[in-house]
Amino acid sequence: MTYLKFSDDRPRESVDAIVSDGPRLEGLMDRMSMISSTRDPAQACVVLGDCARILGVQSAAYATFLEEDPWRQSYRFILACHPAWCAEYQRLAWFADDPWLIYARTNAVPARSRDISVRPGNQQAIVDLAHQFDVASALIVPVPAAGPLSRLGVLMLGSADPGFFDGPGYSKFKMHARNLAHEMHDWYVAFLKAQLLSASKLSEQDIELLKHERAGLSTKEIARSTGLQSAAINWRFQRIISRLGVPSRRAAARIAAEYAVI
Repeated sequence: MTYLKFSDDRPRESVDAIVSDGPRLEGLMDRMSMISSTRDPAQACVVLGDCARILGVQSAAYATFLEEDPWRQSYRFILACHPAWCAEYQRLAWFADDPWLIYARTNAVPARSRDISVRPGNQQAIVDLAHQFDVASALIVPVPAAGPLSRLGVLMLGSADPGFFDGPGYSKFKMHARNLAHEMHDWYVAFLKAQLLSASKLSEQDIELLKHERAGLSTKEIARSTGLQSAAINWRFQRIISRLGVPSRRAAARIAAEYAVI
């Protein structure tokens, strides 16, 4: 988890004023274009915070979700918001109960926090915690993966103004938020892929075998396609399984797909 505390003493603005300010939106595009060249989550966090300031919000968070296997879920965060909020959220580990994350996992359309159903109990407590740190309203922007993958990105932009996202300019504002969410998502997918390849040291031939496994080919079918002996293929898969720390070649192919390696 990475976070960046930032404050903005300027008078609060409306979404209408923001989306009507051409030079400001050009600045936003310039900053968003820098996301792809950031080296790590800390740098990405700084750029995300800059984009949030330009958009007139006080808090921003980007999260990725991966279901690495049926029993293990992985959440990663880049947080440009109040550090005390980040620390408390992490301490409580409310990821599975977060109504905004739940919305993002089941919807593809951006939504304002006031339009997202919140149940009593932990879900309401999570929203109340956000309110304590000046997130009186929020925009939730899901970025679902294409195809049969669990991988998900979600951007949250939070304002201390309860009605910030209610102006006539909301539709245009939402488009810029979507662009930011997709830039963050593309960068994070590439970052996760690079991390996995660096840790596992998979070769090009390993990746090719994983593609065949993901396509449902048997060892004999892979042998016919690659010209390798069945014994060599099975040995290579055992090495891949060990490097990825998974129980089977099917699970290895699934992880490789989730991390955009194949």
